[in-house]
Amino acid sequence: MKKEVLLAILIGLGMGLFITYGVYRVKSSMVAPPVTDLTEATDPTPSTTNTPALIAIHNPDHGHIQTESTTTVTGTTTENSYVVLFVNNDDYISTSDETGNFTFEVELEDGVNYLITHVVSTTGSTAEDERIVIVSDALEELETLENAPEATDEAQTTDTTQTKEATP
Repeated sequence: MKKEVLLAILIGLGMGLFITYGVYRVKSSMVAPPVTDLTEATDPTPSTTNTPALIAIHNPDHGHIQTESTTTVTGTTTENSYVVLFVNNDDYISTSDETGNFTFEVELEDGVNYLITHVVSTTGSTAEDERIVIVSDALEELETLENAPEATDEAQTTDTTQTKEATP
């Protein structure tokens, strides 16, 4: 019986140590690691590496329909950024000025033109804007058709007035 009591005590002691070690490991994994460099944690200067590039296209509007085969693309982005404009199969590269403004004079094809503007800032962040511009003479023809009936109505009105005056 002494052997059994001694064996039970040893097994209980082993299990107690095993459970205690498990609790210790769980607690140590839940505690946050200490900050080793205090200047990094308390540095008041903002980091510019995470500043995203922004882009705003002012001209042309998305879905703009025009008759001219050239257009001026203007916009604003972060200062001194690289601006790349893709128009159908052509590409134009420039930089924005100190205020962030940029301008491109581009040639367009008849029909639908895709204008895709990419900006890469000095910090390496990027932004993109896509516009569609349609070049068509149909708009010009539509305006002449709308104005044409008004001109013929006026001509008919003046002809009938003149004939009434001539028959007294």
